[in-house]
Amino acid sequence: MRFHKNTLYSLLISSNLLFLTLSNGLFKRPILTLYLLIFLLLSLRPSVIKQIVSLCRQCYPLMIVFVWCAVTAQWSPWPKVTYYELFWQLILFVYVTLFVIHFGVIHTRRVVYYTFCIWLFLTCLLVFKNDLLAGRVLEISGAFANKNNLGPIISVFLFFYLYSVQRWNLWRVGMLLVTFLLLLATLSKTSIVLFVLVTFLAQVIFYWDKLLVSRFRRLYYGSGRMVAFGVSIACVLMLLLYYRDMVDWLLMHVRDEWLTGRGKLWLVMLNQSYEKLFFGVGYSAVWGLGDNNLIQDTELAKYAPEWVEKLAASDGGYIDMLISIGAIGTALFIYTICDFFMTFYRSLQTQKNVAITKLCFCVGTFVVLNNVTETKFLLGSGFSWFCFLFCYVLLKYITGKENILKNKVSS
Repeated sequence: MRFHKNTLYSLLISSNLLFLTLSNGLFKRPILTLYLLIFLLLSLRPSVIKQIVSLCRQCYPLMIVFVWCAVTAQWSPWPKVTYYELFWQLILFVYVTLFVIHFGVIHTRRVVYYTFCIWLFLTCLLVFKNDLLAGRVLEISGAFANKNNLGPIISVFLFFYLYSVQRWNLWRVGMLLVTFLLLLATLSKTSIVLFVLVTFLAQVIFYWDKLLVSRFRRLYYGSGRMVAFGVSIACVLMLLLYYRDMVDWLLMHVRDEWLTGRGKLWLVMLNQSYEKLFFGVGYSAVWGLGDNNLIQDTELAKYAPEWVEKLAASDGGYIDMLISIGAIGTALFIYTICDFFMTFYRSLQTQKNVAITKLCFCVGTFVVLNNVTETKFLLGSGFSWFCFLFCYVLLKYITGKENILKNKVSS
């Protein structure tokens, strides 16, 4: 029975990844609810509930962010929308914890490898049908609306593929080259640059870790944790104290044409909410289809109403975050990102689960940087936000297990 359950978990995890990566909007809330119910029916027992509670406690910075999102409903123009969207974020987080718990049980490398093979085959078919047959060889988008949706997914799945392969042969190298060519064919500059940058950073960090002599490891990592905590607190305080200066700098230096028109959106929305930036205008009160959208009160809605109605975000994740949950909420989320990297640091120190640790660093770092030009965090259940939650919770999960084992050995 255990074998059958693990096989079913593998199928659920594999299909979940495919829903997230083949096209926009496949992993909708009814699908999320269905997956959550299946996982709960298969695995709901006291030990799993205890693990979920433990992971929630370990992810306390993100829990504080969620609490602040709920607080912003007090002054949100649409408090019901704020509570409703926050409810689904909590559902997603609980689902990700279950996903992570069972991800640690299955044969992860094999599942990821075969999922990647299926994804690559289907993506090539979609690119052939939607791009090549239409005479478009470059700026491919597959089943997505544009290249900037496909580029990040290819980049992240490349990290998953590199994690899944233990022994290389000609066939696997060929798959790697095909996937990288697909990434280049998107002409998504942000995705290509970030993939190369994050890969380089990972190589430097893990190579340096191997060079550390054992007697210096404790000093290096012990002092490093203190420095990292100090830097995290400094980042939070700097944002709270100088957020107005940062916004003023953006308003003075950002141009309308920056990043294919994103600059115009950023300037309009920052000016619209300038006096409310400390507390924010309310979680999920900035963007939304229909009338529940602050941009409807701006000049853009007058001059380009058809364009405005289709907007779901300004494609500036941290700017959207600052507007919706304010400098306080953004500072709390910045601390959550810092906590992600500090958890990676602790996982790296143990020299166990090295492959998983490297995967989490690469994927997590990529989506954190990509969120500068794409609004993904705290929004829906899209691929990038799901990946950040997955990497954050997975690092907490493996470091938590190591601490439990260490305590058992010492006792």
